[in-house]
Amino acid sequence: MPQHYIYWEDPLESEFRVTVTSCRRTERGYEITIDEHVARPEGGGQAGDRGTLEVGGAIVRFVDTVEDNGSVVLICEAPAEEGAEASLKIDMHWRRSMMRNHSAEHLFVASMKRVHEGVELGYIWIDGDHGTVDVHGSDITFDEILRAERMVQDIVAQDLPVHTSYVTRDELDRSVRAREGVAQKHDEIRVVAFGDYDRSACSGTHVLSTGDIGLFKVINCKFHEDKVRVEFLTGESAVRLVSEVFNAVLVRKDSYPFELEQLGPILDRSKRVLTERNELVAKVEEMICTNPAWEKVGTAEFLAEYLPGFEPSDLRRIVKRFPLEGACAVLLFSPGRKSNLVFATNDMPREAREYVGPVVEELDGRGGGRGEVYTGGFTDVEDPFSLFDELQRRVRKRVSE
Repeated sequence: MPQHYIYWEDPLESEFRVTVTSCRRTERGYEITIDEHVARPEGGGQAGDRGTLEVGGAIVRFVDTVEDNGSVVLICEAPAEEGAEASLKIDMHWRRSMMRNHSAEHLFVASMKRVHEGVELGYIWIDGDHGTVDVHGSDITFDEILRAERMVQDIVAQDLPVHTSYVTRDELDRSVRAREGVAQKHDEIRVVAFGDYDRSACSGTHVLSTGDIGLFKVINCKFHEDKVRVEFLTGESAVRLVSEVFNAVLVRKDSYPFELEQLGPILDRSKRVLTERNELVAKVEEMICTNPAWEKVGTAEFLAEYLPGFEPSDLRRIVKRFPLEGACAVLLFSPGRKSNLVFATNDMPREAREYVGPVVEELDGRGGGRGEVYTGGFTDVEDPFSLFDELQRRVRKRVSE
């Protein structure tokens, strides 16, 4: 980290005069190089700045910033003349979001180190939308991640100041979290401190105090053998998501009476119901495929089944494993406000769609298929059983013909 960049010292400064030194067209867009190091390039697990260049009265938007041999390169949507003077404006909504997300990542990793011994930082990606971080360690639990989340929110509420300092390689002590090899790569190292809670070697942009983060919310965890990948939101994005989820529960509170603190047990019960439903579907499927109740229709065998609670994927799976032999046709129907059907044939003189397609259309449904399988459905069905009864009656007649 050989230079002290303006976005380290004052990340809220957003307008600069710059000079375009080169412009070339690439697959990414127009790569415009500028002399001044005022936009932070992608690196260290953090996305690059975005913003605009005003050149000769024209506004050119840049969607990313990268570094090329020590020069700052803006990935732009339009070209700019080499040698031109320009006004550069940083997209501060994007940068401030990255500042919140990056600072929250520091606090989260520091908190995980407190709740689970031996945790180490792995992959990291921070942009203006959200943050992703891998924390490596054995047997990390969901409870520990949520404990760390609460600890981060406590630090946010304390509104600790964030300080930047610079130390030499020899001055870097063990209290500073640093990626392996940082001290070997740089003679001077930037250290970002969040009060007395965490000190880390870092080249990214950060909030001025922890209160600027607003809200920290873990939104997803993917557990692997030796790590957990954690995704999170901060600030307005986190508030918006929490509000949407809470409101989704709130509007159902009167229709399905329950107290909000009962939500966990209700979801557990829902999971048990889903498991029981899947077991029931599997049992019915086995019965249908093992002992089909064939009916002789003309010269073919015909079977129609009314299957409440079955999904379209269930119907397709049954058809694939069904013992179709000789001339036969099978109609499987899943009822509901939106009803679905699968029709399959074997050794019949016409394709499946020729038997069932016209009937579905006559009954205001839609579907399609080629060969021996047809899938279709109906919307806004008020009486599914009557629909099924009429459907199978007409299809049976066409099969018999």
